[in-house]
Amino acid sequence: MYEGENNVSVKARKGTFSSSQWFKRGWTLQELLAPEIVIFFNCFWVELGTKETLAQTISDITRIDFDVYESGDASVAQKMSWAARRKTTRVEDKAYCLMGLFGVNMPLLYGEGEDAFLRLQVSILGRTVDDSIFAWDCNGRGSGRPGLLATSPDLFRSSGDIVTVPQRYFRENFVTIANQIPGQYPLTSMGLELQADLKKANKMLFKTYILPLACKRVGYSKALDSIIGIELRQDILTPYIFTRVKVPARTYEKNELRDIVPTSLAEAEYTISGRFWVTQQVPPKQSNTHPIKWLIEDDALVHKGYVCRDKGEDTDLDNFICRRHTFSYFLDDVAQFNLELSYARKGLKARIVIGHGENESINIRVSLKRIAVKGLPYYKVKLWLKDA
Repeated sequence: MYEGENNVSVKARKGTFSSSQWFKRGWTLQELLAPEIVIFFNCFWVELGTKETLAQTISDITRIDFDVYESGDASVAQKMSWAARRKTTRVEDKAYCLMGLFGVNMPLLYGEGEDAFLRLQVSILGRTVDDSIFAWDCNGRGSGRPGLLATSPDLFRSSGDIVTVPQRYFRENFVTIANQIPGQYPLTSMGLELQADLKKANKMLFKTYILPLACKRVGYSKALDSIIGIELRQDILTPYIFTRVKVPARTYEKNELRDIVPTSLAEAEYTISGRFWVTQQVPPKQSNTHPIKWLIEDDALVHKGYVCRDKGEDTDLDNFICRRHTFSYFLDDVAQFNLELSYARKGLKARIVIGHGENESINIRVSLKRIAVKGLPYYKVKLWLKDA
């Protein structure tokens, strides 16, 4: 022991110990959990203690419940919560460093990004019947994927108190279909396939349903009669496709789920039972441009005998919504010029095009005036003939 080591206060030593980067790295989680004996030293190679003697301090730092881990009863959500907030150099390592913790094997494909964590969860689903893998918080975090699978262990940061419930208890109290097979979640091109009961949520907007999960929070006051539920939204055009609603997973009591069905309605009208898919695809990005509205004012040309022949399908020149359109103007059935309107990010553009063989001496002028109607761009396009 170095001279002066006795002068270091226990409080200061503890503060240095808890702020160590070793507790914040992804790969060090398995270095902490896997060995039976772990000895900690300071920078002078002075022993600070072992994993057993410092168990409470380490638990306060990492939020790991060693009793639950050693008993083998830790749920998937709890294990994921231990990995939350840990940092890795590569995005893929957030998944690869957890393979040993969950006892799965999969090839390392650096460059796949967050898809590595999706593959990890699919591998876990193939080895365990644990619905807590879906009990993560998607409220305002993540990449925006709408599926049941998370994109990072950081989304499980508030799931450390979620444990599984016996499948028999879950089926007897929260499931009505007899042919439901627990733990069967194959990933297909349409998304994660499952067979379950969906209870329509009280908020009737957008066809929102509740998917009950066979897990619960241990700190809930009525934990014996409650489970975790997540909200899914039914696709309007494809009723067997669902997306996950970006709200936190919440606790539902047994009576609360039953009371969702009004007595005046049949339960079949308020429950979807059977086989469906929850899409895992990234939703397409919204375009920054919007269909615009315009009004063409060409009375000055009409009075001089010009006739507009629309090259598109729409012939209503007063008000319509479009991104690009071309109008042809004729005089005595002879083509004179084209009016081309195109909409880009910077706004509407108008251009007069006089084709080859047409009256190239014609002097046509066009002007644009931009106004706003209900927050959307609205343009007035005015045409007139300038005398030579």
